[in-house]
Amino acid sequence: MKKNTFKRYWNRFKYLFFQFYRKEFIIANHNDIRESLLIACFLLSISTLINIIVIDSEILDSEIQMRVLSIRIFLIAIPILSYLWMRWKFKTLKETFGTFVSILIGIILAFHLPLMIFDPGNFFYYLQVSVIILLSTCVILWIEPLRISIIIIIYFSILIPFSLSISQTLGINDHLLNQNLLNMFILVFIGFVANTMINYWRYEDFRSNRRLAKTLVNLRVINTKIQRLSNLDSLTNLYNRRFLLDAFNEMITDSKKADYTFGLIILDLDYLKKINDRYGHIQGDRSILKFSEILLQNLRSGDIAARIGGDEFSILTNKISEDELFEFSERIRKELEKAKIPIYNDSQNFNQVTASVGIIITHGSKNQSFDELYHLIDEALYQAKQEGRNKVILVKKSD
Repeated sequence: MKKNTFKRYWNRFKYLFFQFYRKEFIIANHNDIRESLLIACFLLSISTLINIIVIDSEILDSEIQMRVLSIRIFLIAIPILSYLWMRWKFKTLKETFGTFVSILIGIILAFHLPLMIFDPGNFFYYLQVSVIILLSTCVILWIEPLRISIIIIIYFSILIPFSLSISQTLGINDHLLNQNLLNMFILVFIGFVANTMINYWRYEDFRSNRRLAKTLVNLRVINTKIQRLSNLDSLTNLYNRRFLLDAFNEMITDSKKADYTFGLIILDLDYLKKINDRYGHIQGDRSILKFSEILLQNLRSGDIAARIGGDEFSILTNKISEDELFEFSERIRKELEKAKIPIYNDSQNFNQVTASVGIIITHGSKNQSFDELYHLIDEALYQAKQEGRNKVILVKKSD
């Protein structure tokens, strides 16, 4: 148990500190990433503009002022142009987003080094500003702890020797320099911790959303299966009466819109009870299954076959004429008549089954209900049985 707990936390630690953002993570959070980049670039440009107005106006030497101003202009333009370019190229930069942001931060920090040279009177100010930029990017931008660690290490490995060199040139007190560098370390450490915690929450939120998305997909699949099973007859896998009635109502509506006639067929297996009594219900089920197979093999596109009773079946036919409906029904009847169904406990012998069929053609504009048509067909089925069964009877008038 302890081993599994340690492994789980180690995997989380590894996932958080030793990995760059995955492509799917960036895609899932691309809106927030772009917004954070906009905020960071806006703040960088505005803060630089304020520096021009407040700080640079205090520089007495006009030559130094022009040098500082030229760098300031770059520090205004670079974030704005970077954001616009990133927004334009974001779809193709998803995998290299972190590298792009790292380069942007590196360029902005690097531009503060010549400022310290050109304007040594504000040396500590530029030093603090560069650290504040590093701190703010840790918090605002979507950047990984591993990447921010690399940026911090590179920056301080350049900044510390550079600061020592400048301080010796300017005669700055070592104690004062060390105090400022220590303050910088503390601020950067706070930024790194904040970045780590924020990224942890981001990862946890992403993981939770992924789990939720998978759960929803599984629920949809299960719901689809349940819905499908609730519409099927358990023995034959044909649709059941409920689904047929819903499909019938949809067919009525579509028939009105598209102006076509459609057919309703009721098929009643002849003497199924005798088969059950003679061979058992297993053989009766075999007869039903064979009949269902024949129905499915003959269905056209848009037709629906359903079992609506023990030995009673129905077909709702899509766009069809009266002659086509009769021919279609007759073909099914003949195939069933020819079918030989092996006896389940005596494969050498077979039983045969026939069906009495009632058919009717209708149009959606007639607004006839399923029960009305069923009643008319039922009379046709009675006629077929009176005439010896195993035949198709067309209801001539459905209104």
